[in-house]
Amino acid sequence: MQHRLDERVIIVTGAARGQGFAHACRLLEEGARVLLTDVQPVVDATALDSFGADRWGFVTHDVSDPRGWAEVAAEAIKRFGRIDGLVNNAGISSRPGIGDISAEEWGRVIAINQTGVMLGMQTVAPHLQAAGGGSIVNVSSLWAHTGGVGGGNIGYVATKAAVLGMTRNAALDFGKFGIRVNSISPGYLNHLMQGIPDPTVEAAIPRIPLGYLAEVSDMSGAVAFLVSDDARYVTGIDLMVDGGLHLG
Repeated sequence: MQHRLDERVIIVTGAARGQGFAHACRLLEEGARVLLTDVQPVVDATALDSFGADRWGFVTHDVSDPRGWAEVAAEAIKRFGRIDGLVNNAGISSRPGIGDISAEEWGRVIAINQTGVMLGMQTVAPHLQAAGGGSIVNVSSLWAHTGGVGGGNIGYVATKAAVLGMTRNAALDFGKFGIRVNSISPGYLNHLMQGIPDPTVEAAIPRIPLGYLAEVSDMSGAVAFLVSDDARYVTGIDLMVDGGLHLG
């Protein structure tokens, strides 16, 4: 049975658990070979092996380290022979507002959420060009459009907004090489709220036109679409995967 990502080689960062792990599993389901990276170990290697132990690999990787990116690219080429795509998923949250954030935390959030995305695109672009083109998907956030609802989160919001700008700029730079660059902006995810009451999120649910919180599979479906040739003429966009919350 043919799948739309058969034989594509995709790197997914921040993939040891959570959204990144879900993205990796969805891409494997679609036929891709996937190199997962993270600073933490993979949470469920058995689940990945169910797709074929030879179809995935893992590299311990700090996305803010340029040398680490070179090692990731080298491992992908060594293991799979090429690189066709990148999902820049790795990121960290940051709660302080503009009046409270320290210079140290500000620098750390930028290093991971913003510089890490730039380094990833910079590193894989020559390999995508060598492969005849490819797709990059950067993970931004609903809050890049709305600000941190309820205040705070200045570092997170600033870096996720930067991802939107970098995505558009990279789409302009890389289009001539057949490289598409897009982003997704997830809204509120149901799995993040399980057992964690949050008045901000609870107040948002009635304002979501679709009326419910997203599942992580909703994000992974959007990623798989943008990576695939179903989106072959789509570049420079941000796909809002928020149930329409940005409309309210």
